[in-house]
Amino acid sequence: MTIEIDPLETQHSDLDDSFRRHGFERLRAAGAPIPAAELVATSPGGIESAQRTLDTLVQRGMAILETEKLVAIDGLSVIPRQHRMLLSGRRLFTWCAADAVGIPAALGSDAEVKTVCPHCSAEIEITIHAGVPRADEELVLWLPTSSCSHVVTQFCPDVNFFCNREHLDAWRSQRGEPEGRSLNADEAAQLGRQWWAYLSPRWPEVQSR
Repeated sequence: MTIEIDPLETQHSDLDDSFRRHGFERLRAAGAPIPAAELVATSPGGIESAQRTLDTLVQRGMAILETEKLVAIDGLSVIPRQHRMLLSGRRLFTWCAADAVGIPAALGSDAEVKTVCPHCSAEIEITIHAGVPRADEELVLWLPTSSCSHVVTQFCPDVNFFCNREHLDAWRSQRGEPEGRSLNADEAAQLGRQWWAYLSPRWPEVQSR
């Protein structure tokens, strides 16, 4: 099943996926900021391709640099945010609720996810085992479907889990009924496997088909 939600077309053909994977995995393993120059210099795809991709990611809101260090890439952040996950024993953060479920799903990893319902401020917990979420059946994830030009500031703030449909409907009513789509936890995991497909060891094989 393919879920068609990608307001910025994040599977960009003009990006060096080997650098994206390199930066993502280094940040995940370190759990701390990494000098951007070091990431570019050690990228398997070469310096020129890596630098061009990093510049594009920052411009499109798909990576964040602070004092010339990478602190976030493709939704994964080492800077505290409201969406938290314990992934392979390391505490990390994500830009949105979809990231918090989608990243472990794409990696096929175990994770403990904690986030907050925007309507009632209740804490929401989701357990993920081998990439498969175990969550309350009433949980609803909201994703905007309007286009954007900067992921982290224009798309991610409204991507959240709600306790139930009633809380989502109340939130949307207060916000003027924004355009979007709701997913359950399993669908959020499937979306994550699509968005972070480049993390798969089989990604070059999949691309060539």
